[in-house]
Amino acid sequence: LSASSTAIGDLMIASATTFDTSGSRMMMGRNYTNSGTLSAGTTQVIEFNGTGSQFVATEQNFGNVAITNTVGNVTSTGHTRTFGDLIINSGARYGISTGQLTVSSSTSMRGTLTTVGGVSFTGAVTTTGAFNQNSTATFANTWEKSTTGVYNGTATSTFSGSAAQRLPVGVTLGGLIVNKSAETLTLGGDATSTAGVTLTAGTFSMGTSTLSVTGGNWSNGGATFQRVNGTILFYGSDSPTFNESSLYHLTINKTVGTVTLSNAATSTGRVAVIAGDLTLTNGTVLELNGDTTPLVVTGTLTPGTASIRYATTTAMNVAAINHHILTLGSTGTYTVTASTTARNDFNLSGGTLTLGSNVLYVGGNITNGGTIATGTTGAIELNGGGAQTFPTFTLDNLNVRKPANTATFSGHVTSTGAVRVSQGELSLGGQTLVLVGDTRPLVMNGGTLTPASGVVTYSTGTGITMTVASTTYYDLITRGSGTYAIDASTTAMNDVEVAGGTLNPGSNILYMGRNWVTASAGLTTGVTGGVALNG
Repeated sequence: LSASSTAIGDLMIASATTFDTSGSRMMMGRNYTNSGTLSAGTTQVIEFNGTGSQFVATEQNFGNVAITNTVGNVTSTGHTRTFGDLIINSGARYGISTGQLTVSSSTSMRGTLTTVGGVSFTGAVTTTGAFNQNSTATFANTWEKSTTGVYNGTATSTFSGSAAQRLPVGVTLGGLIVNKSAETLTLGGDATSTAGVTLTAGTFSMGTSTLSVTGGNWSNGGATFQRVNGTILFYGSDSPTFNESSLYHLTINKTVGTVTLSNAATSTGRVAVIAGDLTLTNGTVLELNGDTTPLVVTGTLTPGTASIRYATTTAMNVAAINHHILTLGSTGTYTVTASTTARNDFNLSGGTLTLGSNVLYVGGNITNGGTIATGTTGAIELNGGGAQTFPTFTLDNLNVRKPANTATFSGHVTSTGAVRVSQGELSLGGQTLVLVGDTRPLVMNGGTLTPASGVVTYSTGTGITMTVASTTYYDLITRGSGTYAIDASTTAMNDVEVAGGTLNPGSNILYMGRNWVTASAGLTTGVTGGVALNG
């Protein structure tokens, strides 16, 4: 054919026959079958313009295809490939029932494209009508969808090729795969995937949008993920795994099920567990270095044996949850807004911890490279069942409530409130404990103090009476200018030094194993108690 032609009936190309339509326009009124060969160039157009249903059999050599039939459906029943454009006019309906549709140039969906077989778009795609994607689709170039365009996706979409691409705003994909040889796929707005996200190659950028994952895993096998200021939202009822390492906002809002973070990750925004469960894989680290309140949990966070590390140079709130290992780093201020727990170790690597009126429960060891704000009613409570160490600190209140084993000082400790030992054993480990706070700064209420060659110093001011707890000391020292009242008979295994103030034994005996040293008024007179030398 060398000019425009019309077939008002069926067009059938017989076996061993070549039909050359190069440079022409062929208008099809009914069905198309080919048992021979179609010779068509990129300028050839086959237009399906019938007034009823039309069927297109397998054809791998179309040039350009135009669907202009607005009365019946045009349906491809086998593999179909165009070397040119695919145009579906407004009001027209084109369907792929079986086989693969491959479009080598641009696709314009002004009408409706419905796929049951797979589809591969090599050129640019525009959707101003409707795209019903019920089979896998591959986009190797741009895809633009107008505000009036409709997209219904129930199968996986793969974005490939080397062109910059943008995922249209508001689409719901039946699975997202990014496998690009170059350039970036960027979210053009909020979008949803109902069957997971797989990042294989290339770059995927969140922009400032939200990608909701309602089913399936999130797997990054080597692509570049740009978090920018985007949000990843998991909801639905399955239990996916998630292995992205660099996040901005991560939100878990699942009716049932668990999201498992399978590797170490850093959030520069906020991790919010609104409903459902976020489980951290054993031995990994979740670092939070963004929002002022970087972790919000109204659902469940299961830490396993993972670490959660808060890091800021300004101010940050610590979540009231069960951490396994809790680390506070950098130079900022960390505020405990409600009582919280480190089931294992607590590391204050830097900055300042503010407890307010809350308790930080610690089940493991403590390391210190920062400070604890004083002048509060808050406390650190050692409650682990194993041996624990407590380093040099100045803090308000320290509680020891251990079901077994010993908490041991590994540095000098100053309490501006009170040290309360109600269960288990506190060993001074040869260190110094300075008590400068409450009028009853050391409370022994069921636990044991092991002095271990350590020093306990009581210090208060004029006109204040401070109670000296009835326990066993190694060296006992008083400083300042106050009065120190022994509330029951007690023992200093080594020296007693009254370096300041007055020691008042009342009716009690202070047993002393070695020397008495005084640089002040010494003992209160006119009482029935005293000092007994028993060394």
